[in-house]
Amino acid sequence: MRRPRPALPLPLAVGAALLLGACSGGGEQEAQAPAPAPSTTAATPAATPSSSTPSSSATPSSSATPSASSSDSPGADDAGAQDLSGLALEDRHPNGTLLQVTSVAVERTGLVVGVSVVNGHTDPIRLNSRGLFLVDDQGNGYNFREPEQNGDLEVEPGAELVGELVFLGVLDPSATELTLKTNVFEADQSIDTTSRADYDTAPSMLVPGIPVG
Repeated sequence: MRRPRPALPLPLAVGAALLLGACSGGGEQEAQAPAPAPSTTAATPAATPSSSTPSSSATPSSSATPSASSSDSPGADDAGAQDLSGLALEDRHPNGTLLQVTSVAVERTGLVVGVSVVNGHTDPIRLNSRGLFLVDDQGNGYNFREPEQNGDLEVEPGAELVGELVFLGVLDPSATELTLKTNVFEADQSIDTTSRADYDTAPSMLVPGIPVG
């Protein structure tokens, strides 16, 4: 007959119970909380640069147009201003430049001349490198008002410049014709059209017979 085991003291029984509990849970892994998904921020699209209009194209275009707006033209709002359009006066330079006068407007305090310039030279040309004047048949000169941009009136090879040239001064009432002169130092300077060089990039050009009467 077996003798009963003596009962364990209470502190030892509690410790054994804790030990057994730890051993029974040792085969289980502690569940890990899922890592938070990385937050994604939508990328802000970079600004697309706006395309600039090319300065040249297959069709020759003007490199600069010195136009005279109503605010620039002397006396543009004056009643009774004389405006002659549809003119076909021109000068051809040996370097290939063609200068045409297409219109003229006589205002109270100045004159506005419409022109077209085609550069047939291999280099850029300048029509106002030395000076630009309008002269009437009475010997009076009218000073050129340079535009804010391209004051030299530069034209690239193969390009055409179209615009209006503004000249300051009151037209002599006795005048009936005007002459346009390019690249001259003074209004009364003469131009010998028979001795012009074909390599000149500052061509002196002459367009007489512009009617104003």
